[in-house]
Amino acid sequence: MRVPSPRVRPPLWPTVALGTFTVLATLSLLQGMVDVVIPTLRGEDPFGFIYSMTERFGPGFFIAYIFVHNLGLASVVPGFGFLAAWFERRTANRFLVGLILLGAVVTALFVAMQFILTARGDFHLPLSLALLLGEACGVLLLAVAAVRELKGFLPTRTYGWSLVTPFRRLKVPFASSAIILLVMSVWEAYAILGL
Repeated sequence: MRVPSPRVRPPLWPTVALGTFTVLATLSLLQGMVDVVIPTLRGEDPFGFIYSMTERFGPGFFIAYIFVHNLGLASVVPGFGFLAAWFERRTANRFLVGLILLGAVVTALFVAMQFILTARGDFHLPLSLALLLGEACGVLLLAVAAVRELKGFLPTRTYGWSLVTPFRRLKVPFASSAIILLVMSVWEAYAILGL
C-alpha cells in the first residue's frame, strides 16, 4: 500500500490568481500611459490609441479594452498588495501597503473625474459622471475587500498556502466587480460609440 507524502503541495490556483491580478494591474497601468500620459506629454489629444484600434477592430475591442483597464485598476491592491506582502515581515506594514495602493487607485479615479470635468466638450457631463460612478463602485469593491484581507494577512514559507484563505474570500468581490465593470464597459461603448 502506498503511503501519501506528509508534505502536501499547495494548490496552484492561488498563485495563478495572484499572477492574474498582477498582470491585469500592469496592463491597466500601461493602458493609462499609452492613452493619457504619453499623448499628454507630446501635446496630443488623449485616447488616440483606443479610438484608432476601435476603428480597426470594432466596438468589441473598445469594450474589452475598457473592461481590462478598469478590472486592472481594481486588481492593483490584490495583485501588487499580496505580492508586496510576501516581502514585508511586519503585519502592520502589510496593511499600510494595502492602504497606499488603495490611495493610488482612488487617486486614479480622481484624475479621471478631473479629466471629465475639464474636457473640452468631449463628454456629456451627466452621463460621464454616471459612468465614472459605476466604474468607481466596481473598482473599489475589489480594492477595499483586498485591503481588508491584507490587514490580517500572515504569509507562510509556502506562499501558495498563505493565499488560499484571502483569495477564497475575494472570489465574490472579484466576480461582483467584474460583472459591474463589464456592464459599465458595454454601457460606455454604447454611449461613446453611439451603438
